[in-house]
Amino acid sequence: MDAEQDWAALATMLSFTNAQVAADHRSWGRRAGSLIGLLLVFTTVADAQGLHVATADPTSKGVWRIPDSPQRLPDSSELHRILQIPAAPRLTGEGANASVEKPVWHFSVIAGISQVTSNYYGGFSAAKTLIQNQFVTINSRFNTPGAFDGVLQFTVDSIYEFTGDPLVQIFQAHPLHDYRVVYDGFPSQGGGWYGPPTNTIHHSWPVTWFGGTFGSYATDGIVHEFGHARGAIDLYALQVDAGKNPVNGAPYNAETSIMNYPYGVTIWDQHSVGLINLNADQVYSNSAYVTGAFPTSINILVRSGSGAHLPGTSVKLYPADWYSGGVTGTPSLVMSTDENGAVHLAPNPFGPIDPPEPWCGRPWCIMYPNFLVAAEYGGYSAYGWMPLNQVQNVHLAKGDSGYTLSLVLLVPCGCPQQGDINGDGVIDVFDVIEVIGVAFSGSPDIQNPACPKTRADVDNNGVTDVFDVIYLIATAFSGGPNPVDPCGP
Repeated sequence: MDAEQDWAALATMLSFTNAQVAADHRSWGRRAGSLIGLLLVFTTVADAQGLHVATADPTSKGVWRIPDSPQRLPDSSELHRILQIPAAPRLTGEGANASVEKPVWHFSVIAGISQVTSNYYGGFSAAKTLIQNQFVTINSRFNTPGAFDGVLQFTVDSIYEFTGDPLVQIFQAHPLHDYRVVYDGFPSQGGGWYGPPTNTIHHSWPVTWFGGTFGSYATDGIVHEFGHARGAIDLYALQVDAGKNPVNGAPYNAETSIMNYPYGVTIWDQHSVGLINLNADQVYSNSAYVTGAFPTSINILVRSGSGAHLPGTSVKLYPADWYSGGVTGTPSLVMSTDENGAVHLAPNPFGPIDPPEPWCGRPWCIMYPNFLVAAEYGGYSAYGWMPLNQVQNVHLAKGDSGYTLSLVLLVPCGCPQQGDINGDGVIDVFDVIEVIGVAFSGSPDIQNPACPKTRADVDNNGVTDVFDVIYLIATAFSGGPNPVDPCGP
């Protein structure tokens, strides 16, 4: 029997659909030798008495701490059936980048489903098939867009059925697998991603809700949670509602992404791609990959509408808290721009926590995920958003030259001292001496706020040189024209 016949027989025994076999196994089967066979092992999970587990910190979503006292895991009798399933064949490429050779990032998964849920779907065997089919879609959602540097393959090689409280399953150690998924079709609470050291997804999705536990929306949701498992953050946690912005009433909406609103969405945003690529085939144990993804510098640059520097501009940062949907009315930082109209933010205003351990007390060990930045000068104001993902994208793009948020204040253009280099109200020999110093000796070339050119650039060509010296001599001594006004006539 050749390899493809082996796969056909194997698919029949495991109740795989023909489409699933075609999608995942055919190309592998041509290259494989003969299969040794299928081994079905029914066993129980060993009693793990005395093992410490992590518990949720109710003050912070997705952040976990070690309990003050040990907790016992459930007795093994509660896990009454377990099926060992052979690993799926390994992928080498998919979707848009199928022809591009990429490394395969393998991740093993153990899946548990409550008995009441599997009974609803026709019994354990039928539920097992539904789980495997769902993971075919999960893998496709990661790989079909061709966004990542590797091919992600989540392999469910162990499925079991359990009775009792699904929450007990979440905190069971799974040393032989990278991740655990707990299927809960009759939940008593919401689900989600439980990060290190738990590394479990609670797929809390009612059987009667939007197509049920294995419907398309439920699958969209679990793809989002596996995005967390590989390192992506919640983009919706950065958003701000207009009604919760007491500063200027502007909303902030994160970009379309599986990591924002996943339902019906197949797009991976740049930040999520960057973090997932950063982790590659490693299962992260803390948030260091996030806290270490900031660019070399974080800057704010303020200009007038004509492009002039605006030194002395007041710059205020109003933080948005995780998952709050709003910004505070009190700035966390107030600074003034330097002579170049710039502010260099140090220390890091996002407040990365060191060490970035799972129990650091803030999501992904970052104090704030977004800021509303306000610039104020001469009664004029400008605002901009500075979200975590946009700042870190500079570093994740691997061409890190620092992040700069540019704000434009619609200050009227004004150049009242062009040619009056020393600012004494008259153009004379002293200004000629000054312009010679600028052109030939590196003297400072003063620029008025709200003026796009320096005072010594009297011919308005963007550079101070010998022609400006000649021009100003004519103005001062020969009745030549006044310096060109950069703001126009």
